[in-house]
Order: sequence, then C-alpha cells, then structure tokens
Amino acid sequence: MILRVLKKFKDKNNSKKHYVAGDKIEVKEISRINNLVKRGLCELLDEEGENKVTYGEKTIDSKVAIEALKKIGVKVVANTGVEKLNEKIAALTEEQEKAFDAEIDK
Repeated sequence: MILRVLKKFKDKNNSKKHYVAGDKIEVKEISRINNLVKRGLCELLDEEGENKVTYGEKTIDSKVAIEALKKIGVKVVANTGVEKLNEKIAALTEEQEKAFDAEIDK
C-alpha cells in the first residue's frame, strides 16, 4: 500500500531513516499501515500513489470529498483512505448524493 507522510517520523527499523511530510512510502504490513494512519503520521493513497476518489465521471481530491461528506452529515475522519472514501460515497442515499454533488461543485 502506498502512503503519503503527513508528519515527520523515524523509520522503526532504521533510526537513521527519517520521513518528512510529502514523502510517499510503500508499506506492506497491514498492522504498520493501520498504526501510521491511526497516529496521523500518514494517509493512504490509491494504487497509483494519488489521493483522489472517483465519483461518477469526476475525479475529486480526497480532502474535498471528506469535507463534502462531513457537511452532508456522513461520519468520516480526516485521514480516511481512498478505498474507504469510495465505499462511503457508494453507500450514499439519493438525497445525500444530491447534497454531495452540491458540495463538491462549490
């Protein structure tokens, strides 16, 4: 899984290796991924290393999607990954979809 570093930290296996905000890293261990995301050190990216979600024919930055979902009353956290965001968007009711459309078009 590809992650983007949000806050600087040291590699747990190599204390000489430092990651800084903006770095992209690949982590294969699920527990490590969960730990880094939960602690707010990293965010999940999609397979191409992007942090975008697809909605209909639109490609939206995940931060925009998160804010739009929050405004329409869908519970999400700031570091929600691309896959989970896509699931949340797919589960929207018709009424929520209209509100979501209005928010992302602002």
